[in-house]
Amino acid sequence: MGRSVVVSSNCQTGGLGACFQALMPQDDITAIPMITNPGQDATGLIEALCRADIWIALDYQDFLTTHAITNRNDRLQCIAIPSIDFGAFHPDLCYAGNASTNTLTLPHYNSAIGVWAYKNCIEPSDAVRLYNAASFRDLGYLDCWNSTATELRQAFVRAELPFDKFFLPVKRSGVFMYSTNHPKISALAALAKIVMRRIGEGDMIFDKPVEVSDALAGDVLWPIYPEVAEGLALPGGCYEWTFPGRTYLSGIEAYLEWSYQNYETQGIRPSDIYFNKNLDRYHSVLGPQVGV
Repeated sequence: MGRSVVVSSNCQTGGLGACFQALMPQDDITAIPMITNPGQDATGLIEALCRADIWIALDYQDFLTTHAITNRNDRLQCIAIPSIDFGAFHPDLCYAGNASTNTLTLPHYNSAIGVWAYKNCIEPSDAVRLYNAASFRDLGYLDCWNSTATELRQAFVRAELPFDKFFLPVKRSGVFMYSTNHPKISALAALAKIVMRRIGEGDMIFDKPVEVSDALAGDVLWPIYPEVAEGLALPGGCYEWTFPGRTYLSGIEAYLEWSYQNYETQGIRPSDIYFNKNLDRYHSVLGPQVGV
């Protein structure tokens, strides 16, 4: 009889669950996103954990303690995993929101340069020229690989998993992210194999193919800007965005016009928009280029 395994992470949960099921076909894999908000209904996750043999999870300790899971199931083996977050391919991507309502934009992903331009009432046709190698250099877009890799390494260290065993093969594969926090299925499979090794599988697990659908490929596909691609010695690069709902945007101006319309539709005035970047740095780098 196979084991009962629960997999809990963030938006990466579904892909991880599919990878583990492919690697452990004899086991019963249940993918349930981690509950992080006290207002969320935790009943389903609690019930699954009470029956489970193994819980593979992101930041599980608080949930484990709050709901006294080990008192209900003393055989449960807990294995920590990191979230695969890596922004070096997409350093301009940011979260933005409405300061008046304290709500994020929809979709959540935004161009930081675009947000700054909207905040400063720069027309899309004028804001296009802000997307250039000098801007990217001065904003730190072209030299963030090492710091981003260090942050991811630290996440693996906290989970007590071998980072190099994960990072070296995915790095060789090229671009392994769709956005800053949406890894391709190959990266999730690499993480799953490392966890399998931790559970007790032999090194042959690393040679096992994982063929599952890539759900995150149907979400936002953020481009790698040509200047960023060149800095990373990657072929190509483009300014072409894909959003759910068959929204395809080709070119910077098309993206900016679409974003501005989105902000206006959501009632976000230029004075109210904010983002999770250093506003002063963007103002000092971009302002002189457009007379602000």
